[in-house]
Amino acid sequence: MTMQLKVVDASKSSSRAWQVFYDIEYDWALALGDVTELSGATAISNPALADVWDAHRVFVSGADFNSVRDALSQANIKAVVWDINRCAARDEMEAALRDNSFQRRAGPVQVLKKWNRPAPTSTEVIVIPARAALDQYAELCRQWTAEDKQDAALAHAMTLHLDDPKYDALIALDDAGPVGMAGLQSRGDAGRLQEVYVVPTHRGRGIGSMLLDRVIELAARAQLKSIFVMTAPGNHKARALYTRLGFDLLGDYVVYMPADATSV
Repeated sequence: MTMQLKVVDASKSSSRAWQVFYDIEYDWALALGDVTELSGATAISNPALADVWDAHRVFVSGADFNSVRDALSQANIKAVVWDINRCAARDEMEAALRDNSFQRRAGPVQVLKKWNRPAPTSTEVIVIPARAALDQYAELCRQWTAEDKQDAALAHAMTLHLDDPKYDALIALDDAGPVGMAGLQSRGDAGRLQEVYVVPTHRGRGIGSMLLDRVIELAARAQLKSIFVMTAPGNHKARALYTRLGFDLLGDYVVYMPADATSV
């Protein structure tokens, strides 16, 4: 039976909520690269994952654009994604990025207000930890990246998150093999839903909702108080699902990427 999650509505303190979300995003990136501390920023980079944008990020906390760019150049670090801490000095940095032809990309973030548990499904699948079925998890990652027409290196990058003790992932299996997955990245008493995916042939059967319910159970057992989820800007179907399940809109999480960035 799923445990009752005692949720604190993080949206009542938006600055705190955004700082928590920013910290979780930073932890998520840590699984993919090495850290270099710069003046006013922290860079995470992995040359072995040259075609995965998530492995080349700079988290900016206050320095101006030219200072960060120069520091990155001196350290010979590639930074595809610039994450701007919205709780720190932000407006001047974003203006400088736009002036230098960086593209703004925003994903809607929702925070759980009250978990509306989905109705039980009769789907004949079993749910197990992803770490107990590494090959099946890797196969789901490959299917996801292939469906989105993204670089195959991204599938390998996704599996690296299983090395992070702050990340828990579940997969759904039926007689045909792996059919879905969902994960939870946590920091302190907060967490974020990650990598929620169901293979096309098994959509509409309640597998995604079942996986989410199991992930919420993980959150409850860990006594988390705030749960976030971010969706792609055009994924209205997923956002509507999360709204039905009890998530409220917090706002957009904004990053900037060079205009010529083609990495996934």
